[in-house]
Amino acid sequence: YKGSMKDGYENALLKLAELLEEKEKIPKSVNLIGFCPDDFKVEADIKEIKRLLNDLGIRVNAVAPAITLKPENMSYYNNNKDLMELFSTAIPLGRMCKADDVCNVIDFLLSEQSSFVTGQVITVDGGLSLLTPEVLLRNMRRKGKNMQKYGKI
Repeated sequence: YKGSMKDGYENALLKLAELLEEKEKIPKSVNLIGFCPDDFKVEADIKEIKRLLNDLGIRVNAVAPAITLKPENMSYYNNNKDLMELFSTAIPLGRMCKADDVCNVIDFLLSEQSSFVTGQVITVDGGLSLLTPEVLLRNMRRKGKNMQKYGKI
């Protein structure tokens, strides 16, 4: 099943259920890739889907990207340089996530190179999720960022 996010998570699961009813059409190795900003929910969903599909040999993974620069939002960030600088300063790798960063992970999951990867939520955020709020603020102060201009924190 290839669908867009606008098709919705539920529609993708319904399509998967239809495919499972026609068992002769199920390949031995398939990756289901979903995006969800709510990591707690997506991890529970992936574990449940993996449990349901385990006997069929279907690999189930998710990609959880950070705020991503893409053609649709470039003008917004170009007009809000302070916000772009804030994100870039906060992210340990020093830049915002680009659509290609996310696509590279998806390409990997769809390739044979990931044939032994299943049940994973792969976070593509340049290391941001590794930082606690305290460490994040300390790092930003150390880098000389005046937090007052970004509002009350």
